[in-house]
Amino acid sequence: GHNWQEADCEHAKICTVCGKTEGSALGHDWQNATCENPKTCAVCGKTDGSALGHDWAGASCEAPATCHRCGVSTGTAVGHNWQEADCEHAKICTVCGKTEGSALGHDWQNATCENPKTCAVCGKTDGNALGHNWQNATCETPKTCSVCGKTEGSALGHNWQNATCETPKTCVTCGTTEGQPLGHDWAEADCLIPSTCRNCSEIQGEPLGHDWIPATCQTRKTCSRCSATEGTLAPHTFQGGYCTLCGTSKRALGDATGDGKVTYEDALKILRASIALEPITDDMLQFCDVDDNGRLDYNDALLILRYSINLITEFPKKI
Repeated sequence: GHNWQEADCEHAKICTVCGKTEGSALGHDWQNATCENPKTCAVCGKTDGSALGHDWAGASCEAPATCHRCGVSTGTAVGHNWQEADCEHAKICTVCGKTEGSALGHDWQNATCENPKTCAVCGKTDGNALGHNWQNATCETPKTCSVCGKTEGSALGHNWQNATCETPKTCVTCGTTEGQPLGHDWAEADCLIPSTCRNCSEIQGEPLGHDWIPATCQTRKTCSRCSATEGTLAPHTFQGGYCTLCGTSKRALGDATGDGKVTYEDALKILRASIALEPITDDMLQFCDVDDNGRLDYNDALLILRYSINLITEFPKKI
């Protein structure tokens, strides 16, 4: 009787005495590569390629160096280098520009027509005692002296910007509004994009998400709503040696005679077919084109012969 060694990821069930095989290799169950681990088979632990490596974003004042891909961080945040607030500037980090609080503001002693405006804290002056301290004209008021109230010229008038979905007609100079906002014109959400305003592109809610139809051995997982596809084909469901959906045979590669074995007779049959000494059938082309070049030739016969005497353990073609 045979001394069977069970199939693994890369080898069919095989007799350790005579080399006879049964069925096919299980195939690897690949887990995608991560930053720290290469693509790895969950069954046998075999790896393919190398780890992706971290995609580091440098440390900032408030966050350590962090990987864009997996979110892991290393080290510590740099920390802020604060410069204290003064009259005109808020407390600010000289490294990243972050501010905290607001500027202290000048403690102005009001200017007169004869004395410049002066800050009681820092001593800064604004202008000279040269006469009037003019405030520029606004949309509704003319140029005006802040000391004595004298006016010159006339108001500028409003510079109106048309209404948008969320804001009424607005003066870009002073912010005065008139009328009502236009309101949004919402387009319905789809699988990937939430409901979006046709006028201003603002969004609301969430995308609908895909409505997936499970994969089969002929079609990948497919969204019934937008026809997007994802993932890979499902495995065949074999009954009586053939897939119940697509008819694919479970017959082993290299078995030209259909006797369930790969022997020198299979190699001879393929050699004869390659030189037109016997006809080429669809099954022969499907299961004996082991170099996967789309035809039966001397190389297929040679590979099958080498396989039959255990000089190779697998073919370039996979099913």
